[in-house]
Amino acid sequence: MLYTNAERSNGFHIICAWATEHGLTLGQIAVDSKPNETIEIPQLLSQLDHCHTIISVDTLGCKKTTGKQITANGGDHTFAMIENHPKLYKSIEFFGKLIKKDWYNLVFAFCETNRNITNAAT
Repeated sequence: MLYTNAERSNGFHIICAWATEHGLTLGQIAVDSKPNETIEIPQLLSQLDHCHTIISVDTLGCKKTTGKQITANGGDHTFAMIENHPKLYKSIEFFGKLIKKDWYNLVFAFCETNRNITNAAT
């Protein structure tokens, strides 16, 4: 069946939260258009307990506020990246080139996030 762009934009869109390991849908929200998905992602996240979980979000939901909401509630996140965040994209691209060029000589450091630290200088 052929569709025009206008007809496609009127399609039915659903945002889902999955428990990948168990193949379960934890929650879902229907939205009337694709641009509204970015508005509804925080609402779906607010309905879930994501403490000690890793949330992965596609490029459409790659927002600083979404990341902050996830970490504020004790979760961690991975975001799919495209070039709509130029500075971050270039940093990731640069690091990727370093890894390809000199993987065996990279120096890794341990990094831990402690949300209870109030003054990093002490």
